[in-house]
Amino acid sequence: MTRTQIIALISAIALFIIVLELVRQRRLREEYSWLWLVVAVSYLLVALWPYPSRLVARFIGTTNIPLALNYLGLQFLILILIQYSIRLSKLTNQIKDLAQQIAILDSEQNNLIATLVNDEGEDSPGKNPQILEQNEILRQRIDLLSSELNKLAAASE
Repeated sequence: MTRTQIIALISAIALFIIVLELVRQRRLREEYSWLWLVVAVSYLLVALWPYPSRLVARFIGTTNIPLALNYLGLQFLILILIQYSIRLSKLTNQIKDLAQQIAILDSEQNNLIATLVNDEGEDSPGKNPQILEQNEILRQRIDLLSSELNKLAAASE
């Protein structure tokens, strides 16, 4: 086994352990972990058995194995970036929609409060139970949407 293979073997094992540890600490979601575990296993296979990397280099059209592996790694990273951009776009749209819903509900609540004050006078707010009930329902919906917005914002960070 050459020195390069030993370094690649150690790197592959380290990547595998890091991914498992990140999943265990819940810093990496399981839905993404399989991808990185496949990369670690592939890296391990290339380190232990270099013949497939020669085939890949020939398929790409070069005899330089490190160049071929770097090319494949770059293509892999581009695909990951595209996937993350799609995910980020979806989260951004969801955050925008939730913020708009919260603004609409806040406006409805303000209108209810204004109706309550105008109907009963400023000295006796809160005597109409139907408006108070609608106000409470709106407040609960606003709180629910705000918590969803916070979760989405945390997920996108």
